[in-house]
Order: sequence, then structure tokens, then C-alpha cells
Amino acid sequence: MTNPRSENPQGGARAPLGALEHGAPLVLYAVYIFISGSSRDSAPPMQGADKTAHGGAVGRRVPFILWALLYFRRKGELRVNVALAMGASSALGALLELWQALLPYRSCEFGDWVADTIGAILAGAVSWAVAATLHARSSRGRA
Repeated sequence: MTNPRSENPQGGARAPLGALEHGAPLVLYAVYIFISGSSRDSAPPMQGADKTAHGGAVGRRVPFILWALLYFRRKGELRVNVALAMGASSALGALLELWQALLPYRSCEFGDWVADTIGAILAGAVSWAVAATLHARSSRGRA
């Protein structure tokens, strides 16, 4: 019996670089956020509000996580994958706050994590709406 993860939806073998293609953007963005969140001089872009920057940075991570989940959890329901993406993005935001608590020149703020979580929820809602619309359009094209 074949592993369902080793096949694509059309029935053939998965592309060997598929995991890299779907996972690398997430890893690169997460590393970028951790590096920029660890620097001494990090400030919100364009003089924006700190909490808005937190929500935006974590919110932008949700589509990357969802992209990876849609590859690794092909059989998973969209709403579950979106919920997992929101939770993982919020958890990575909390992890960054805990990391910053260990740095003498940074601070750990509960409010930052709350802003992270709000950003993840908003981005998850938009991601779900876009993915559901695209799925409905592709289903109509096949019918």
C-alpha cells in the first residue's frame, strides 16, 4: 500500500522538490522575522505603530504556513488547515517574544503576542476566503 503523502492528487508521484517549494518560503520568512526581531535597532517599518507591525508580520506568516500545510496535509480540510496556520503563526509569535525575553536589549510584551494573534486571525480569515473562492471556481470548472 502506498503512502498517500507520496502521491499527488492527480495520481502520480510527488515532485521531489515539492516539500522544498512549499516549506522553504515559510522557513525563510520565519528566520527573517526572528533575525529582525532579535536586532538591537529593529523598529516598525515606515514609522508604523508597534502593534500594527506585530500583527502584520505574524499575519503575513499565515499564508506561508497554509501553503506548507496544503502540501503536507493534502487530505486535511481547508478550515482545519487555516486554523492550524493561525495557531502556528501565533505560537511562533509567542516563541519570538520568549526569545526576546532572553536578550538583554529586547523586551517581552504580552501585548505584542496579542497583536500577533489578532494579525494571525485576520490573515487566516482572508486566507480562508481566498482559498475557498479559488476552490469553488476550480470545482465549477471541473463540473
